[in-house]
Amino acid sequence: MNKKGISPLIATVLLIGFTIALAAVVMIWGQDLFQQTTEQTGEQAASQIKCLQEVDIDIISATNANPIIAMIDNKGNVDIVNAIARVYFTDSTIAVINGNLSTDLFNPDLSAYGRNQMNVSYSGAGTLDKIEILPVTTSDKGINLICAQKSDIFDF
Repeated sequence: MNKKGISPLIATVLLIGFTIALAAVVMIWGQDLFQQTTEQTGEQAASQIKCLQEVDIDIISATNANPIIAMIDNKGNVDIVNAIARVYFTDSTIAVINGNLSTDLFNPDLSAYGRNQMNVSYSGAGTLDKIEILPVTTSDKGINLICAQKSDIFDF
């Protein structure tokens, strides 16, 4: 029997070559993952800064009936494209009304430094206690941003 194998030197060279190739693949994957994570974190930070610095609303008045007709002042320098309303009742229940792009609560949008009427229809029986409005604006990339930390509350 004449069995031949590869020499230890060639085996070592092949092992080192496979290790280097595998390390290169892992480094390229890690670099892409790191870059994506950095970009996403940057976009989220920019969005939060936009909400904190540029969004400011004030509920001037609101009717105590269904639908609630609220007059909103936009004191910020960005357009409010939509809103989320929370209607609080005296029995501690809450009705949440989500605005979306097909059925905006604002009609039309609430432009920067503008004033507009908002109609909020809710389901629930009980005595109204207060209404909270959470403004929604858009990021530089066109993504809707809910600025919950800049909400305003109107007590009935």
